[in-house]
Amino acid sequence: MLKWLATTVTPKRNLFKSVFLPALLIFLVAGLALRMAVDPEFRGFLRPSFLTEWMRMGRLMNLAHEKFLRPDDVAYARLSDNAMEHMLDGVDRYSDYLNPDDYAKQQRNLDESFMGYGIEIERHNGNIVITQAYKGSAAYAANLQTGDRIVKIKDTDGKMIELRDDDIDMPMVKSLLSGQEVGNLTLIVERALEGNKTKDSEVTLTRHSFDVPTVRDVELRPDGVGYLHITSFSDNTAEDFANALQNKLPVLAGGPDKPIKGLVLDLRNNTGGLLDAPVGVLDTLLQKGQLVVTTRGRGNVVEETIRTPGTTSVHFAGPVAVLVDKNTASAAEIVAAVLKDTGHAVIVGERTYGKGVVQKIIPLSGGAGLRLTVQAYYLPNGETIQGKGIEPDIVVPLSDKERSLLYFQRSDLRYLGEPERFARTFGFLPQPDPQLETAVGIVLAASRDRGNSVQ
Repeated sequence: MLKWLATTVTPKRNLFKSVFLPALLIFLVAGLALRMAVDPEFRGFLRPSFLTEWMRMGRLMNLAHEKFLRPDDVAYARLSDNAMEHMLDGVDRYSDYLNPDDYAKQQRNLDESFMGYGIEIERHNGNIVITQAYKGSAAYAANLQTGDRIVKIKDTDGKMIELRDDDIDMPMVKSLLSGQEVGNLTLIVERALEGNKTKDSEVTLTRHSFDVPTVRDVELRPDGVGYLHITSFSDNTAEDFANALQNKLPVLAGGPDKPIKGLVLDLRNNTGGLLDAPVGVLDTLLQKGQLVVTTRGRGNVVEETIRTPGTTSVHFAGPVAVLVDKNTASAAEIVAAVLKDTGHAVIVGERTYGKGVVQKIIPLSGGAGLRLTVQAYYLPNGETIQGKGIEPDIVVPLSDKERSLLYFQRSDLRYLGEPERFARTFGFLPQPDPQLETAVGIVLAASRDRGNSVQ
């Protein structure tokens, strides 16, 4: 009987070794080859150098997980998050791992549609001051205004926190006001009234979506010079810029046949945005086919040459002055640099930030992401602004105090003609803006022999 069993089992074993095991190996190798063919990133996982470093990191994580004093502090997920958080430290100042909250915030910053309460704040003289209540937002519906001071805020535990102290937790306040913590938010807001009086009001806001325009403060000055401020570059910036030139400024001038003497384009505190967005803005100011930037990747290989497409129906032919400061960066620097290099604008203000590299946002599992520098861009003259910035044609420096006061002043221009009301709102009298006035003077001087500038 035992002999019979042995003779019946042996062929099956031979069949497994001779047929099924090779077939399984062929299947696995074919699957691996296919994965490598369709996903080049996967090839990196098989590099010996990668496997060696992966084993080193894995051993470190395992030692910490198994031997650290407080086991709850060294869960594998936490160790992995910590490693990814700091993996690109020292590589460059722009590349980093984005946890799910940061990734969602990054995506919102590139979209003009936000979910939240619609409040922007800054700290001024020890107070939390509202600098913007966006139209269409909960804050706007509640009649919150620029200059209102938030004196109390209810945290996620339902506790009212006093915000008049010197040790205000600004990250906590901004997190609550972002609308990501709770659906409803309760504030105590103080408003300055006449006669040095104030009024406190309790306001409850409900989070909902609203639009955040990047082209703001469109106005026609009494001297006939148009002004607008681009705060960042997003998908709709070029369209909104063209609309301001074609519709808003002519309406303010009294009709399309009324001349606009020129334009002051304010790019101060504009830290950039999408690389494609400034091309649309420049398309309105330059001729079709004007070289904007050339991007280069690894090995200094040219990857893309970007020119104005000539697709806009709006063309502004009048004199232009561009305002910049040390916070003008990236896409905003492209606009300023191209207009300067082509002689289409005079640049006024302070040397810009100097960011001449492009990041790609790569989504990762779990809602996280990776922001990685993948390209450098070069201006039409072949130079880069990375680490150098743009030197204005006319330098008009500001002190830190002037810069801070003018930032608040620009957040709401409605009260500039009412000094007393302005002082009640901001706590100081209207300040002269030497950079703006210099730019306006340049535009007026250049416009004397020009007609209507919007075509």
